[in-house]
This record gives sequence, structure tokens and C-alpha cells, in this order.
Amino acid sequence: GEREFGDAFHRFEVAKGHFSDSLEKMREKYTDLAIARRDLESSQLGAAWEHFSKCRPLSKKYGLYLPCHENFKAAMRLYRGLLQKPSCPVGASLPLRPAASPLLALAPGVAEESVGKQRGAAFL
Repeated sequence: GEREFGDAFHRFEVAKGHFSDSLEKMREKYTDLAIARRDLESSQLGAAWEHFSKCRPLSKKYGLYLPCHENFKAAMRLYRGLLQKPSCPVGASLPLRPAASPLLALAPGVAEESVGKQRGAAFL
């Protein structure tokens, strides 16, 4: 009994060590990812500030279409391409129902009438 318990406890300690090592590696990688994500968001905010404070006023006031508009569009396409969708099965990755969809709890006649009266129904 004691020897079997000792062997099982030793196997448990080895498995715990492997788990702790894996958890530490995952924590380090996630820290690197979080720093890279924060740097990416900071760069996007800086580019947006430059665009909206310097380039866009010239467009609004003088009607100029400058190369900075194209550069900002290209930078935002690149930024959106680098963003990662949430991979967690709970929370942020759940699909959301569109805010303009009709309520399902309404009576059948009321639901059909309210669909036509929704704001922007003619556009859709």
C-alpha cells in the first residue's frame, strides 16, 4: 500500500511539473501576445490621431484629397488584417443578434406589422 501510494504520488508530482512548465510557457507566450496587441492598438490610435487631426481637416476645409488619405486607408486595412478574432468558446466569440431584427416574442400579426415600421426598413 505505501509503496503503491509513493509510486502514484511520484507520478503525480511528475505530471504536476509538466503541467506547471506548460502553464508557464503559455503565460509567457500570452504576455508576448498581449504586449504585441497593445503595441498594435497604440500604433493604430497614433495613426488615427494623425489622420483626424492633420489630414482630415485639410480635406474638410479645402477639399483636398492628399496621399495621407490613401496611406491611412492602407494602414487601417493592414491593422484590421492583423487583428485576431477571439478564440474563446465563451463570451466574446458568441454571435450577436442584430439590433434591428424584429422581436420573436411578438404575436404573429404584430410582428409582421412592426417589421415594416422599423426604422430603415425601406433601405433594407
